[in-house]
Amino acid sequence: MFVIGCHRSGTSLLASILTQTKAECKDKTAYDIPNERLRAQIDNPGGFQESKQLVQANELMLSWLGIDWQNPPLHPINWKNSEIFQRLFAWRNDFRKYALHLDWLDKDPRLCITYPAYIHLLLKRVPIAAIIRDPLEVCCSLHARDGLNISHGLMIWFLYNQHLSKHLNDSYDVLIAYQDLLDNKNQIPSRLSKFLCQRNLKQKVDETFIRNSIANSMNSNVNAKWYRSNSLISQDLWNMQEGKILLLECQEIYKQIIESDCQISKFRTAFSNTPETIREAYSIYSFNMHRKTETDLNSRQDSEKENTILRSQLEAIKQSTSWKITAPVRWLAKLIKV
Repeated sequence: MFVIGCHRSGTSLLASILTQTKAECKDKTAYDIPNERLRAQIDNPGGFQESKQLVQANELMLSWLGIDWQNPPLHPINWKNSEIFQRLFAWRNDFRKYALHLDWLDKDPRLCITYPAYIHLLLKRVPIAAIIRDPLEVCCSLHARDGLNISHGLMIWFLYNQHLSKHLNDSYDVLIAYQDLLDNKNQIPSRLSKFLCQRNLKQKVDETFIRNSIANSMNSNVNAKWYRSNSLISQDLWNMQEGKILLLECQEIYKQIIESDCQISKFRTAFSNTPETIREAYSIYSFNMHRKTETDLNSRQDSEKENTILRSQLEAIKQSTSWKITAPVRWLAKLIKV
């Protein structure tokens, strides 16, 4: 399965709970993808729970589109585009372990954008455990970690969740709130156990046992290192006029989803339309990105021109009469040094 959600939304915590639950259940059908995992860091003390292979693949896919994680696309990507599809086709053997085994778990927030590409890579649909977090909390975390301002953070929150909403299926996937994990809400073990039992097709499973295992995993994984006070950052961002209307719109969307108890159908409806404020933010940050890309490209082109001139000058020197005449002297100098 894939654990998916916007950056700084709790995907690592959810993946940790599900991974530990599988270990406690000693699920014989589970398969651990033997890829190197990203190590825990100060911005993610509980560990990322994601493989380097998946992250690197997603970063490369985004680079094909001329974007990065901070600048998600405004519209869905056509992964059936002939050039992109051929690249995915060439990758299939690299993802053989994912395609041929069941009940593995991996995660990366970029999957909000790249998830449809894996249908072509793996030739199957992978179940999703999705998570959503309060937009202001996500903005605070992105501001502290990456220095992003409120409008940029809200644009990321909205577009990532909007892309995710197009991938979720009511019958096969699950959506939960990050705050419910922290609060250890009673309904979370039941919802996750039902989701896990639907994935286990090879043998009968005891849903009660899995539900209790999830509750234990939540108790052991949700601890002080996941609680960080962003109250001062939140107040600073709230006091800024820039992005305040956009924040109110995003918070209203989040409120509707929470009040529906994270129903996937409501999640899709909430993100069915793109507010004008999001389009305005997108135009600003996409322009800045393209300008930076153009500047980097011009800089590389200037460097290449300079290198070409230097290579030509060096070749001219080597072809000169003086260079040929002094060849024995250079040979003798090397011999003396030896």
